[in-house]
Amino acid sequence: MRLLPRVPSDTRALGAAMAVVALLAAGGCGSTSEDTASDSASTSEAPTEDAPSEEESTTAEDGAVQGDGYTLSVPEGWTDLSEEAADVPELAMADLAYGDTSERGFASNLNTIVTPADGDTVDDPGVRAQLADQVEQALNVRPEPIADVEFDGEKGIGQTATVRRPDVILMQYVTVHEDKVYTLTVTLSAARAAESEELVAGVVDSWQWSDG
Repeated sequence: MRLLPRVPSDTRALGAAMAVVALLAAGGCGSTSEDTASDSASTSEAPTEDAPSEEESTTAEDGAVQGDGYTLSVPEGWTDLSEEAADVPELAMADLAYGDTSERGFASNLNTIVTPADGDTVDDPGVRAQLADQVEQALNVRPEPIADVEFDGEKGIGQTATVRRPDVILMQYVTVHEDKVYTLTVTLSAARAAESEELVAGVVDSWQWSDG
């Protein structure tokens, strides 16, 4: 499974979104025949008896996946990439990571980050510019703001950017609930541009706060 070049190590997080941007740069992975063979070999050699079942602990009866204080529904056919994300230091704080590993080259994916709010809100002055600065610093492209959404009643602010080599579309939302900041980032291969808004809207609309 191929990993894309990482964000430079001297990049410093300005807030919640930076680690999520790292998944775009480091965690996009798609299938090739060579990758598949390698993955199959490593999977067969890995012990499984003592490994906990991630799917059993994070998947709700209605098909939603459980995160830290919320549930959401991932697009059909997308699989859990938590193990891949855990292997990349920049992604250690990813709460959920799912992607379409059937795609060749870059795998469209989503991830979430949960961090302390420290009294911050999405309405704080300058927060939109700060989020845009993070993406621009990490990926050398200035994102554009997109319409606000609601995450189960909580306001979410968003931004989008098109990144070259690989050609992908990034859509990112940030919301605050109780004492935590929740950042959702979806990156899609450019070939899926026509369905990007509908796909991301489905994830946002499925979001529900929970005690999990």
